[in-house]
Amino acid sequence: LAPFSDLEASELRELAGVTQVVQFPASALIFREGETGDCAYVVVRGSVEVFAIDRNGDEVVLAQLKELDHAGEQSLLPGHSGRRNASLRACEDTTLLRIPKAELQIMFINDFISIGILCALAKVFRTPFIFPSLGATAFLVFFTSTTPAASPRNALCGHAISIACRYAALWVTGLQHAGPAMVTELGWARIVAAALSLATTGALMIRLNVPHPPAAATTLIVSLGMVSRPAYLVVLEAAVGLLVAQAIIINRLTGVRYPFWASVPAPKIGVLANRGALQRFTRFLWLG
Repeated sequence: LAPFSDLEASELRELAGVTQVVQFPASALIFREGETGDCAYVVVRGSVEVFAIDRNGDEVVLAQLKELDHAGEQSLLPGHSGRRNASLRACEDTTLLRIPKAELQIMFINDFISIGILCALAKVFRTPFIFPSLGATAFLVFFTSTTPAASPRNALCGHAISIACRYAALWVTGLQHAGPAMVTELGWARIVAAALSLATTGALMIRLNVPHPPAAATTLIVSLGMVSRPAYLVVLEAAVGLLVAQAIIINRLTGVRYPFWASVPAPKIGVLANRGALQRFTRFLWLG
């Protein structure tokens, strides 16, 4: 269950838009050894135990799973339709997220279609409709669709901020006509441009409350000279817009509650700046 292993409980609950929240009382059998596996479970609240029956007919407890642990993830693997090799039982009143294999396959297809369309446009028009950080945005809008960072507002505004900041950094350092850093010398001007663009992008996203992590990666694409022509910068933002439009259409056709603009409510991420001396100092410099 690698795509969800780093999510916190609150973020896992956001996945309920494409999964099912199920509850089991204490001692309830969730699935039995030998049954066909067609879904995985993530523990949101409570605990469960994994057990099997040995050759003598005795019950052997293999593991006890608590909040954020998962079970049955092998059933989500492509082409895997085997039987469960153990049973799962609730140790107490338990709430789980049930992730059907069919739902995960739909999300895989969504990613494939959306990026495939953009790649085709890039080939036909010979423009950068596809770039590395767009893959990260696609992951957010299809796999964590209801989180604020994946909303159209954050995706469009985040990338727009990064494009403006990184191009401004190139002008400030006089590198607007320089070649990519990979084929030219990585001098101090390029280092300053990269650092300045990334810092400004992050600060503005925090100040405007439109956090979108992939936008920070997009910043470096331009500040390192990989894309610097003004026309191509417009294409980058257009590609984000096309991806967001596809996400709205495809997610809603498949029953995912993806917002048309902003997720409600959008958390105030400025609270994060109060943690730690460096964060407080940065917040003081930027926000006053």
